[in-house]
Amino acid sequence: MHSMISSVDVKSEVPVGLEPISPLDLRTDLRMMMPVVDPVIREKQLQQELLLIQQQQQIQKQLLIAEFQKQHENLTRQHQAQLQEHIKELLAIKQQQELLEKEQKLEQQRQEQE
Repeated sequence: MHSMISSVDVKSEVPVGLEPISPLDLRTDLRMMMPVVDPVIREKQLQQELLLIQQQQQIQKQLLIAEFQKQHENLTRQHQAQLQEHIKELLAIKQQQELLEKEQKLEQQRQEQE
């Protein structure tokens, strides 16, 4: 078997008309992107942003509380329904037990009379 080795000519020069590329800055720090602004104006902007964030947090808190209350009410209703079902079952068992006791007493009285 013969292997053919071919040479490839690779040029490392930058083609004419193109400048070397510098790394792209991907930082998204807002302070880097903001133009230089009067500190008083910037302070007011930051206060407004803070107020907006606080309002959004308050709305989210209210929504969470409302959802919690809704789930709590649903669970309470389910629990009450389960309790009522258990009470019905217990009453049925109690009545059955009372009937059984009456039958046993009647049977005992019948046997005593014989």
